[in-house]
Amino acid sequence: MDRFSALPDEILDLISQEIQEHKSLFSLCLVSKNCYDVFNRRLYESVDSLHDQIPTLTLSENERMPLKGPHPASFVETLTLKFNREDLDSEEMEQ
Repeated sequence: MDRFSALPDEILDLISQEIQEHKSLFSLCLVSKNCYDVFNRRLYESVDSLHDQIPTLTLSENERMPLKGPHPASFVETLTLKFNREDLDSEEMEQ
């Protein structure tokens, strides 16, 4: 195990709080199983439709195999959905 992955979860969690970029959090998830457990929580804590997180959140448990950890949707605390008016048809606009 490398030294970074050997850091206590509490330290890794403090590090994760300072990282804002989703790409960086995703890369850190790939370092080790321990890093995955810590940084994956932070990666999905705040979901914005502008990032590519929505498809992962909609996966069923069977589609996620062989991953055994908690479903990423269980980490979501904030969900922000943004869309253009052009994306809505006239019927949806009336509602």
